[in-house]
Amino acid sequence: LQGLFHWLGAVAIELVLSKPKETTSAKRMNKSLACWLISFIFWMLAFYNNHINFYSDYATMLKRFFILFWKRFIVTEPFRPMSLLYGPSFVIS
Repeated sequence: LQGLFHWLGAVAIELVLSKPKETTSAKRMNKSLACWLISFIFWMLAFYNNHINFYSDYATMLKRFFILFWKRFIVTEPFRPMSLLYGPSFVIS
């Protein structure tokens, strides 16, 4: 997750720095995209700050993920027929 934040931040910085033969509209678009990326980073930090958990190992984290996925999307009340498409779409992708 830290690598993702660093990469998104680097892309935002790359967008803010103007290029030699860049038009005014391209500069505005790049600044807009950079602001969007920074906002997205803040949004992710706000979400993960409240929801992050630390696990003893990777297998425990995956086990918890699949348990939550099963409870939240497959075995729900009331039954959702579209949940039957999760498995095939996951396998195909």
